[in-house]
Amino acid sequence: MANPVVLAAVLLMAGVIAALGVSIVGEGVEATTGADFAVFHTAGELAADGRTDALYDDQVAEVANAKYGGEGEGNLVYLNPPIVAQVLEPLSALSYRGAFLVWTGITLLATAGALALLRAPRSFWFLAVLVPPAVLNLQLGQNGAVGLVILAGVAALLRSDRQVAAGLVASLLIFKPTLALGVGVWWVIAHRRYRTALLGAVVGGAAIVAVSVATIGADPWRRFAEVATGESAGGSTWFTTASVTPVSY
Repeated sequence: MANPVVLAAVLLMAGVIAALGVSIVGEGVEATTGADFAVFHTAGELAADGRTDALYDDQVAEVANAKYGGEGEGNLVYLNPPIVAQVLEPLSALSYRGAFLVWTGITLLATAGALALLRAPRSFWFLAVLVPPAVLNLQLGQNGAVGLVILAGVAALLRSDRQVAAGLVASLLIFKPTLALGVGVWWVIAHRRYRTALLGAVVGGAAIVAVSVATIGADPWRRFAEVATGESAGGSTWFTTASVTPVSY
C-alpha cells in the first residue's frame, strides 16, 4: 500500500498543476499567473530569432505583459545572463501557455529532486509545496526551484567530499548571479577548506561563458554587465528592484 504522506504530496502537486492549468488556459486569468515566466519565454524567442542583443531592451517588458494578460506599460525586466535565454530557447517553440505548463512540471521535478538530494523526511515533502515561496514560485513561473536543486546537488557532493564536482555543479548558478555570489563569498572566506571547489566553480563558469560567447558573441554579455551594474539607460539592477517583479532576481 502506498505511503499516505507520499500519496498526499502527489495529489497536492497534481492539484497545483490542475489549478495552474485552468488559470492559464481558462478565462479570467489571475493577473500575476505566469508573469515571470512570460519574460523567460520572450527571452527564449529572442534567442531563437538570433536577437539576444535585444534581451535588455524595454520592448521585452511590453511583449511579456501581453503574453500573460497584464495591462499598462508593465514592469517585467529581464536581468538574467544571456545563457538563460539560450537554454530556454527550446521552450520558445511552444506557445506561451504550453511552455508554462512544461515549466511548471520542471519546477515540481526540480523541487522533488532537491528534497531527495537533501534527504528531507518524506513528511516534509508535503509541507514543502505549501510554503508561500514555493506557491509563488509555481504561480509566477520563477526559476527558484532550479537554483534550489543546484544548491542541493552542491551540498550532496560536498557531503561526500567531491569538491571538484561540487564546484562544477555550482558553476551552473551563473544563471542566477545573486546565488552564485553567495556561494562564492562563502568559499572565498573558507578558501582553505573549499579551494578545490572554488577552482571548479571558476573553471565551470568560465567554460559556460566561453561557449555562450562563441555562439552569440560578446555584445549580449556586455549589455548584461551594464544592466547588472546600473550603467544601462534604464538603471534597473539586481539591487534596485522595488518596482520590478521577482524575475529580476
